Amino acid sequence: MSDSCVRHLFVVVLIVALGESAALRPLAAQDKKTRSDRNGDPLPDGAITRLGTIRYRHASQVTSVIYSFDGHLMATTGHDETVRLWETASGKQRFQFRIDGKRNFDRPRIAFAPDGKALAAANGSGPNALSVWDTTTGKERLKRDLPMQDGTTLLAFTDGGKKLVMFGYQDKFDVRTGKRSMEPRNRKWDIEKSTEVSSFQPLNGTMAFSPDGKILVALQEDGLHVCDSETGKKLRTLSKELGRWRRSAWSADGTFALEDQDMKAVQLWDTATGKLKGLVRGGANDFYLLALSADSKRLVSSSVDNTLRVWDVVSGDAIFTHRHDPMYSGIGCVAISPDGKTVAAGSINYVFSLMRWDIATGKEIPGPDGHITPVNLVGFTANGKVATGAGNPIRIWDPADGKQLSVLNESTSFRNAAIAPNGMTIAISRNDFTVCVRDLATGKEKFTLDGQAGYTSILTFAPDAKTLVVAYTKNTPKGNDYKLILWDVVAGKKMREISTPTFGTECLAFSPDGKRLIYIGLGLRIWDPATGNDLGGIPVQGIGMSGNNTARFSPDGVLLAAPCYPKGFGVWDTTTRKARGRFDSDGVTVRSVAFSNDNRLLACGKEDGSVEIWDLKRFTPVAKGQGPRGRVYALAFSKDDRSLVSGHEDTTALVWDVPKLLAAGTK
Repeated sequence: MSDSCVRHLFVVVLIVALGESAALRPLAAQDKKTRSDRNGDPLPDGAITRLGTIRYRHASQVTSVIYSFDGHLMATTGHDETVRLWETASGKQRFQFRIDGKRNFDRPRIAFAPDGKALAAANGSGPNALSVWDTTTGKERLKRDLPMQDGTTLLAFTDGGKKLVMFGYQDKFDVRTGKRSMEPRNRKWDIEKSTEVSSFQPLNGTMAFSPDGKILVALQEDGLHVCDSETGKKLRTLSKELGRWRRSAWSADGTFALEDQDMKAVQLWDTATGKLKGLVRGGANDFYLLALSADSKRLVSSSVDNTLRVWDVVSGDAIFTHRHDPMYSGIGCVAISPDGKTVAAGSINYVFSLMRWDIATGKEIPGPDGHITPVNLVGFTANGKVATGAGNPIRIWDPADGKQLSVLNESTSFRNAAIAPNGMTIAISRNDFTVCVRDLATGKEKFTLDGQAGYTSILTFAPDAKTLVVAYTKNTPKGNDYKLILWDVVAGKKMREISTPTFGTECLAFSPDGKRLIYIGLGLRIWDPATGNDLGGIPVQGIGMSGNNTARFSPDGVLLAAPCYPKGFGVWDTTTRKARGRFDSDGVTVRSVAFSNDNRLLACGKEDGSVEIWDLKRFTPVAKGQGPRGRVYALAFSKDDRSLVSGHEDTTALVWDVPKLLAAGTK
């Protein structure tokens, strides 16, 4: 072949190769594309789908909420040490930021720049306690340390968003007198230059910054004053009366709302003129939290009795009232949209979701299907669907696509629940001391077990799904009475009572043959469920077992696994009653465990949101999936062991592809 032919052949091969490479590129990119759930939110690597939603959710209670000035964005903080940025219309999370610092007060302080392009947060004191992020790119624009033992109470942008002002208190110690005092301090940062430009001691009694950061209101011995935030100079006096003033709020038009506890009312002041604009009267505890609409025509308040109200400032009437579910305690933060049409609130106990209401209709604005509290129960039903529990209600899902199929609502809140091994029945312990047994497929109640024995803490089914054991605690004049009651759930009748040591039950688990019942309370003991006899204990010294109803038997009945305190999990041989040992790969606390049905694998859910899979022959980790930050409370394998479902603290559950996790290993 001539050199010319060789050159032509080389060119042809090169063109073909490049063409194939170009054709393959989109496919490779598609393979690497992040999978999404039903709502379009990204899934972790190895996850098939998400049950529930991450929209407007934290892995803790929501502690602060604010709207951007145009209302298009919202920002929230939580005790999970995150700041989350949301698109208001959809609830889609744009970014999640980590908050550093040491909290000196009950919640971090957050503020939007006037144009909504920057978000600031201050979290008490310490390294990296102050941060500013770009809301478009998510990049950090400013990060600064704050002196230890200081506290941040107010935060605002000024100079059109170019600078940031912060008010707080510095903990001062006088060496001569040996006394400590809290000294007020104003600080100002130039965001572009990333430098502090001023720091001075303002008037003591500072209560609030204006939305533009230019002025502040301070309560002094001679009255309530409007001051220049740069110099602390008094500009005008709002009131010379020294009332018991507590909660306050600003509107974008410069109106300042202040609760007067003596008057049981909220005063609204025009800070530009110093004149009183209006008065909203309520009950003694109606104004625990306050928020104002941008035009100051709507006032939002929450009371200590869990009631949320929206007031018409002109008439002084409450135009919207919502009584919060007492099961979820009180309201921890409130905000009203700039247009005055929507009110948002976060709970101070267990509810990890931001709740929103339409003021005109008084109805809660629904979001995607999902729980609002941590998922602490997961299990597969007889027909291969997934049941999840996080308080009321129980939800049934399609594990393939995450679609919610049905909801099992209880008439009252409940404490705990258990799914039968055959996936056909669920038992729910209610707060009224009864236990409701339902058909999982239809949701129909089969019967209710009498609650006269006391309140229920833990319950679990026997392997044949015909027996349910419930741990009860009853208060008596002589102290608490602890017992286990075994119920025939086919007939709905009591079978047997077992008195337990004077300590609360933390865990119950049947062996696969149903002949042994593991009890964890004051130590680890084995009971014969047929006779009620105590078969003796299993030593746990040196391993530090943690209960929380998470101990599990291996399918062959030989091994028992349970989370251990303070980290890892323990494994015991129940035939020899000796410990195989405590296992830990990374020093992270384990919260839940589950054996695969083929007896080859053990999954453990961790404090950091990860799900780790261990090989039982070698007792080594062989796979890992990283879920959302927060605890993993529950785990369950599908019958074919190809799927694993995990219940997370962020109110969702994840369905994992086990073969894919195993192929990826522990990376």
